[in-house]
Amino acid sequence: MLGGGNMLDMQLHNWHVLLQGLVALKRCWGFLLVVDEAHATLVCGTHGGGAAEMMGVHELDAYVGTLSKAAGALGGFVACSKDMRQLLLNRGRGVVYSTALPVPVVAAARAALRVSQSEAWRRQHLWSLVRLVSDSLGVPALSPIIPLVVGDETAALALSKRLLQQGYHVPAIRPPTVPHGTCRLRISLSAEHTMFQVLELLQAIKSGLAALSGVQLRSLPHMRLPLHQWRVACVEQRQHPDQQLSIQQSKTVQPCRM
Repeated sequence: MLGGGNMLDMQLHNWHVLLQGLVALKRCWGFLLVVDEAHATLVCGTHGGGAAEMMGVHELDAYVGTLSKAAGALGGFVACSKDMRQLLLNRGRGVVYSTALPVPVVAAARAALRVSQSEAWRRQHLWSLVRLVSDSLGVPALSPIIPLVVGDETAALALSKRLLQQGYHVPAIRPPTVPHGTCRLRISLSAEHTMFQVLELLQAIKSGLAALSGVQLRSLPHMRLPLHQWRVACVEQRQHPDQQLSIQQSKTVQPCRM
């Protein structure tokens, strides 16, 4: 099961796992592929179908999402086949020992779906803000949740406090949530934010970094390997099952240019 919303690889490390590669492995080994996309639902993809839609992946056994974030309601859902639906309804403890969502909550979620489809400009505006932050700060931004890695815990706390004093809630993320030496601030953008508000935030961040002498934003490695590398590794693993599947990637932490 791949967590596309709650796990660190998608929102804090900002590593969009190469779903096409997982599909290639699924074809080799026949395992179930379940994607949990808490923050990607209604945000990623042309129609808001999440990271799977954004990456053109359709071979999922189940798609798990939440109704409490972009949908602005409560609870969650599982999109799957009829057979898996019957299995979950009859064997899933979380379903067996729970009650149905209140009708007003379901109505609100359905309304959110209609808005998502009829007002795609909201999603487009959100992604324009993502590009603005990425271009202005020189950091990779693959989602509206953007990590600003400063490394040192003291610096992260100081910058977060400084921004809060100016009216910007940008929390510092520290160990054990993230590895030591990769402390960061977490920007969470919304379609309700205006371009002017984000520009002011960016100016406040730059001023804060300048005030903290010696502190630079850093870039973590991104797991964005070409699909053929996953396929080659998969074939090699099938030919040599006694060897561990190995896909090399750089672990260097690089400073960003602003």
